[in-house]
Amino acid sequence: MDDWKSRFEEELRDGADELREGASELLASIGGGLKRILQRRELSDEELAVRYREAFARRIRSERAGLSGHTVSYLGVNTVLTGIWAMTGGGFPWFLFPLFGWGIGYCTHWVTAKAREGEYREVTAARHPTRKQLQIHRDLWKARRNWRGHLTSNGTTIALLGMINIVTGSVFPWALIPSGFIAVGLFSHYGRYRHRSAELAEALEREGFRLDGPVGDGVSLSQDVVKEAKVLRGAILADVKGYPEVADALGTDVAAVLDEYISQIGSLSTTYQEVTGLLKSIPLEELRQETLQLQRRIAAAADDRLKGEYRRRLDQLRQQMKSHDELQAEQEILRLRISGALQALNQLKIDIARVRSSRSAGDGAGHAELRARSAEISRYLEDLRAAWDEIS
Repeated sequence: MDDWKSRFEEELRDGADELREGASELLASIGGGLKRILQRRELSDEELAVRYREAFARRIRSERAGLSGHTVSYLGVNTVLTGIWAMTGGGFPWFLFPLFGWGIGYCTHWVTAKAREGEYREVTAARHPTRKQLQIHRDLWKARRNWRGHLTSNGTTIALLGMINIVTGSVFPWALIPSGFIAVGLFSHYGRYRHRSAELAEALEREGFRLDGPVGDGVSLSQDVVKEAKVLRGAILADVKGYPEVADALGTDVAAVLDEYISQIGSLSTTYQEVTGLLKSIPLEELRQETLQLQRRIAAAADDRLKGEYRRRLDQLRQQMKSHDELQAEQEILRLRISGALQALNQLKIDIARVRSSRSAGDGAGHAELRARSAEISRYLEDLRAAWDEIS
């Protein structure tokens, strides 16, 4: 009887959780849901972050659907109107008025929707965000969206005025007058926006807001890195060719050193891609959600054996999240080493060009600089070898 009662109570609690989640989804879909979540003081920072991301994901799906519908209707209606104008013999281009007038609202909608997606990507990539960090981050992106929307709406309004001035055949450029007032308002708004956004960005930095790496898929660094290194190698060897003094300063085996250098960069780049792929395969958001659900069930469960199973699963989830954090750190180390290797090659190229342009072939100081740079490249090569040994 007690077991049945415990299971019944647990099912009631699970049902209540589902109702609360459904209510959160409804609030997020009608607007204001994100703000309400931030105001829920009974939630821990970890649980609040999960619920905030869930509500934000629903908001993004809703806004994408809205923007898609707006795009279809805008293009469809204006295509039909343009077709009617053409089939009725052309003449005065009246179809431009709805095209530009509606375009003000459409362009503003598109810009603000894309800004919202940029905010969502950062929220998703944030590392263990707190309530205060999410609030400041929300205020920062609200200021950004408002400015971008204001700039777009005013810019398209200026375009509409210019179009009217042209198609009506007016000789006097009257559109410049209201456009000038609009431009003054834009400059004034921009000054306030810069001040406000700088304050919020500094506050966010003071709170320790961090991202789990580059926003997006994180693969772009390694896609063309070897190609870029080979381009630099070719440029360096071309500068050295026909300039024996520089070749002597760098050493006769400069080509072999550069080839090995690029080989090590390629190895690190491949590993970077592999680590990025592993990070993508870990459903971090799902792990966070399941962790919170298990914590609630452990607190509510009456059966000790059931609690033990919940705790074992919770330990597994925490180990997976720890592995994710370790992979994230490894990815950042690889990124820094690859970027540093490319920078070293680029600096060597700059130094060679500088010495050549100064025509200091007989200048011992110039050669000394190149020898020092060559030695630095060799040391960096040893570091790359060591880094490759650590991860291979």
